[in-house]
Amino acid sequence: MTHERASATLALDTPPAGSPPEEPDASPAGVPDRTRRLQQLRAQSQAMVTELQALLREASDDTGRGSE
Repeated sequence: MTHERASATLALDTPPAGSPPEEPDASPAGVPDRTRRLQQLRAQSQAMVTELQALLREASDDTGRGSE
């Protein structure tokens, strides 16, 4: 994956600057929504880590050195 592709992927996951924060739903019925959102954020975070690891591998392959 190229740096440009990773940047584009990350940009899609980031809300626009100045957008209002999501209001937490304080009702008990909102708990599943909060849990689902946390699961989505966790999945996005894991995907970003995987992409960054791939970029580091590409960079180390290009230089012939591992990450130190």
